[in-house]
Amino acid sequence: MLGWRWQGGMVDLRAWLAGGGVWYGTAADGSEDIANRSEGLHFGLRGDFASDFAWYTSEPGSPMQAVFGDWRKLAGAPYALNFPNITLDAVNAGQQPGGLCWGGTVNGPTCPGGGQYLNVAAENGFALLIRDGNLHAYSAQVSLLDDINADGDYADTSGQGTPETQAFPWSLIYTLGDLDANLFVYPGTTGANTTGMKMDGIVKIQSNSADWNSGSHFMIGDTNINLGIGFLRSNLLFAFEDMFLTLEPEGLALRSGQARAAFNGRFGGGDITGGDLGSEIALLNVDADLEFDRFDVLFKPAPAGQSFMGYSADLRLTDLTVAEFANSGPQGSYVSIAEPGRPDTRLTFGQITGNLSLANGRVDLIPESEALPRTAQLQIGNDILFGTTVPGGAPFLVNTVTLGNDQVGSVAIPSGQWHGAFSLMRQR
Repeated sequence: MLGWRWQGGMVDLRAWLAGGGVWYGTAADGSEDIANRSEGLHFGLRGDFASDFAWYTSEPGSPMQAVFGDWRKLAGAPYALNFPNITLDAVNAGQQPGGLCWGGTVNGPTCPGGGQYLNVAAENGFALLIRDGNLHAYSAQVSLLDDINADGDYADTSGQGTPETQAFPWSLIYTLGDLDANLFVYPGTTGANTTGMKMDGIVKIQSNSADWNSGSHFMIGDTNINLGIGFLRSNLLFAFEDMFLTLEPEGLALRSGQARAAFNGRFGGGDITGGDLGSEIALLNVDADLEFDRFDVLFKPAPAGQSFMGYSADLRLTDLTVAEFANSGPQGSYVSIAEPGRPDTRLTFGQITGNLSLANGRVDLIPESEALPRTAQLQIGNDILFGTTVPGGAPFLVNTVTLGNDQVGSVAIPSGQWHGAFSLMRQR
């Protein structure tokens, strides 16, 4: 479906491996007592990316590759990559370290650093725990390698004046301020599948500081002028119970009857080198928290002779009531937007329920020889089905629409279909 690899070196690299697995209990301040470990293993690594480090991505059978290079560390960050606590352990049912505090700075049963306590119960299986992981660097150059004349290298021109190797001062920013995760994996099957894995988990990526140089940012930028636009100082949550991972005739499937995805951040722009927060342009605060009692996602390979990654999703939104898992607010599943500094103008679409489906999705890295106009590009698109347009689906409802604290209406989409797509390409 997609090819990924990294190439290059790291500098000032330190890696360590030690005995000690899942931890128990709380420290005197109410935080996790990570020093109180059972048998098992934990390891860590940290370091900076060397000048030749790059991520490569491509589609099987395609003559084109995208290369993300020239990795730059956020100003003031001690390391580009730092994962000090990755723990591996075999666990028995109920044997686990405790949950995570979503929106808080310290994990522990009482959330001494604030936030909502979330937890999933482990079964007999394998545990992967991560604490305080971060990625404080970003790629400052995108290169397109397109074997236009199909001679097996990227050194020649296409005969049309377009080089086969093109480098652009674009930045793809996906820094991770602070990553914590509890993942539990077991053998498990669902439906007609006879093999596969079952997983329970909580993953949170947070910005625990207003400092640009230690936050989670998801942006695109121009490194010629060091300006970017996207989501700044973001927080991201994904939690799930009984998530089945199986290989099916159509592709790779993820299916769960209980899942939650949340995001909040500021949409804006500014100087991506950091340090000068006065240059920030704040446009919109975005807050979303979605709960599902059906979460079925399928990643599909392309038909023979084609090269793209297909995807589809069958989702049903609801208001979960599961303790230590569901959103504790009154709005259930919601999406909210507001002007920065004006919470009284917050527009919230709340208590969202019903069916939503993504169909005919594809992620396609298109070489210049196939693209119209003749410019190499990334295309992402899918159909969106609402309500009873989804086979067996229920109407898609936004039961409350509020402005500030006042309810102003509701929205019903009994059925319907949209199509959405976008392309990223260089300017000519």
